Amino acid sequence: TEVPSAEKINALVTQYMPYAHSIAAKIMKTLSSDVDYDELLCNARLGLLEAAQRFDAKFGVDFKTFSYYRIK
Repeated sequence: TEVPSAEKINALVTQYMPYAHSIAAKIMKTLSSDVDYDELLCNARLGLLEAAQRFDAKFGVDFKTFSYYRIK
């Protein structure tokens, strides 16, 4: 598999950061009030970064779909 360049990774992360925030906000509503939102958001961002690093467009999968499961 081709390793994406740092520019491609940064572009994906920047473009989909609002999507990661949206997923984190939806998940927060289902969790206990003891959960720290900033921590949840940090994990969503890490999931987005991991998805951007592992994404390979040659498989014909949309990045939004691919990243959803890593972010969540």
